[in-house]
Amino acid sequence: MQSAFAQQPMVTEDIAELETLKKRFAAELLLNPNEPYKAAQTVFGLDTGRALFASNFWPKDDFVRDEMERLLKEHGAAHFLPSKVDIAREIITVARAGKTASEQFAGYRLYADIMGMMPEKSNNGGNTSVLVAGAQKVMVVSSQGSDDDWAKRAANNQALLLEQAAEDLAQPD
Repeated sequence: MQSAFAQQPMVTEDIAELETLKKRFAAELLLNPNEPYKAAQTVFGLDTGRALFASNFWPKDDFVRDEMERLLKEHGAAHFLPSKVDIAREIITVARAGKTASEQFAGYRLYADIMGMMPEKSNNGGNTSVLVAGAQKVMVVSSQGSDDDWAKRAANNQALLLEQAAEDLAQPD
C-alpha cells in the first residue's frame, strides 16, 4: 500500500511547466544515473520537498523515461559521460580526503596519469629519456641501451682513442 505522500501529485502551475521540469530532470538523471536526488536538486535548487518527491517518483515516470530515451537517441550516451576534467576533479577530491598518505599519493598518481603528467612507459628495457615539463634549456638525450652495453662501447671507443693517440705520437712531423 502506498503512503499518502506517494499519491500526492507534484504541485505546479500548469502541465507545460511540469513537463519542462521533468525534461530537465531527465537530462540531469542521465548525467547522474545513480543519484536521482542530486539530479532533482539541480532542477529544484533549495526546494527539498519537491526534490525529494521528484527523486523518489520521477525516475519511474513514463514521461521522464521517454525523454531520457529521446535524449540518448539525439545526443548519444557519450554526451552524458563526465569529461576528463570532471573525472580529474573527482579524483583529486577523493585523493585529498584520503585517510593515509598512501591513499592520498595513490589518488595523486592517478590524477597525474589522467592529466598527462606522468612520463610515458618505454619499451626499451626501462631506459627512458626524461623530459621536465616547462623547464628551460633542457637537452633531450635518447636512451643508449643498458649500462653494460654503454660501458662496453665506451671501453672500445677509449681503446680506439688511445691507439690513435699512440699512432699520432709515433709519426714524426
